[in-house]
Amino acid sequence: MTQDGNWTFARKGDGYVALWSWRTRTFRVDDPAKIASDEMTKPFDLVASGGPDNVWIIEVGEATDGSFAEWVASVSADEPAGCRTARQMPRSQRSVAATRDPRDSP
Repeated sequence: MTQDGNWTFARKGDGYVALWSWRTRTFRVDDPAKIASDEMTKPFDLVASGGPDNVWIIEVGEATDGSFAEWVASVSADEPAGCRTARQMPRSQRSVAATRDPRDSP
């Protein structure tokens, strides 16, 4: 597991996963005597404090997409851009959770 900017990256076997959070994210520290952790010893509960209006984006990949390092570099090369609330979005984009800046489009 690695973090870069608003991205959190992990891999298991040949599978890759990336999570992007609008808000700063941290791993919650729980007391294993109070919270069932299925014997997991490393942090596993990723949270973004500050309210329910956070945006989470997930990207998945696999070894056929290149090495994990290459995939991380590719995913993190561009930060997601978009409006924080649907009301701020143009009606034509409201079904899109995040989009690249339209000014970057060819």
